[in-house]
Amino acid sequence: MEITKDNERLDFGKMGYGYYFVFLFHRFLIMYHSILIVMTDELFLFVRCKHYRRRCVIRAPCCNEIYDCRHCHNEAASLLKRVYDRHELNRFDVEQVICSVCDTEQPVHRTCTNCGVNMGEYLCEICKFYDDDIDKGLFHCDECGICRVGGRENFFHCNKCGMCIEATMMPDEYRRKKSLLKRVYDRHELNRFDVEQVICSVCDTEQPVHRTCTNCGVNMGEYLCEICKFYDDDIDKGLFHCNDCGICRVGGRENFFHCNKCGSCYSIGLLDNHSCVENSMHNHCPICYEYLFDSMKDTAVMKCGHTMHRECYIEMIKRDKFCCPLCTKSIMDMSAAWKMIDEEIEATMMPDEYRRKKIWILCNDCNDTTEVYFHILGHKCRHCRSYNTRSIAPPVLPQE
Repeated sequence: MEITKDNERLDFGKMGYGYYFVFLFHRFLIMYHSILIVMTDELFLFVRCKHYRRRCVIRAPCCNEIYDCRHCHNEAASLLKRVYDRHELNRFDVEQVICSVCDTEQPVHRTCTNCGVNMGEYLCEICKFYDDDIDKGLFHCDECGICRVGGRENFFHCNKCGMCIEATMMPDEYRRKKSLLKRVYDRHELNRFDVEQVICSVCDTEQPVHRTCTNCGVNMGEYLCEICKFYDDDIDKGLFHCNDCGICRVGGRENFFHCNKCGSCYSIGLLDNHSCVENSMHNHCPICYEYLFDSMKDTAVMKCGHTMHRECYIEMIKRDKFCCPLCTKSIMDMSAAWKMIDEEIEATMMPDEYRRKKIWILCNDCNDTTEVYFHILGHKCRHCRSYNTRSIAPPVLPQE
């Protein structure tokens, strides 16, 4: 079959158009070297914004210019030569967006009114914010008034701080490490005294709190506290209800006494043998910050009267921390350690310019203030012989 001149020109024309398109495309990439090519489904899109992935740009109402996003506008505006021309874009003022596919300008909407493309997998119509990267965990906080990243289930809004804070820092009345609810603001604790109905595990009969099932007669718990609505078969724990604490305790009533000033039950070994601190147990552990009063972990009472979890206490000792985190008093008998420091000071001579220098100190153990000779290894309290001291300013003497 012979190829006519028309066919030759047609074939050449197709080749020519192809090369012409490649040439234009190459020139386009040279002009816009920062352009990223993103393929979504069957569509190639050109996204210049380095902050977000989306299929639209915004018109800034403050200067009527087109920018890829609010941050791109602010970066460009901050570089303006005249200082008084520099400004920031208020995200809530944005009213018009331009589709990156068909260049149609339109009000803020998820899909383009012209070509129907989805301009962003995530859209906040309050912040006028689009983004395709939904793996960030984007969400709008009504109290903050802006969008956040990280997942709504991982944050809660603190009204006092005025911002979103990680759920791991929630106060105890809202926080429980074992809570599996996805939404943070759905997590809560059960007030034991509010329980009114129980369900028998043998016959599934729902009924008011009672020791035996009203239907099948099974004993629902060897131990029952009708105040706390608490059942347990393990009576070897030594369960008992303390009327002063208002809750049930373990360990045997004969092994504990209630200290009215400290506001909790203590081991009988601490009777007349501990420093009382008012409501010391109605506080958080200074190490792990878990509430102590109804904690299921063992609690240690230190010499100063402050309390913490026993496991936190042991860990603190392992790390050579021998002062209370709350009042800085020594938490154990440190006489052996003070004797070692005495020997070290006696063997360490200070330079001449410091040998006669004196400073004032405050003893953390006895709260006494005194003037002592300066030494690089420590300063000994003259009253209680402790080295748990700190330097202070000289006292101001009254003027005559």
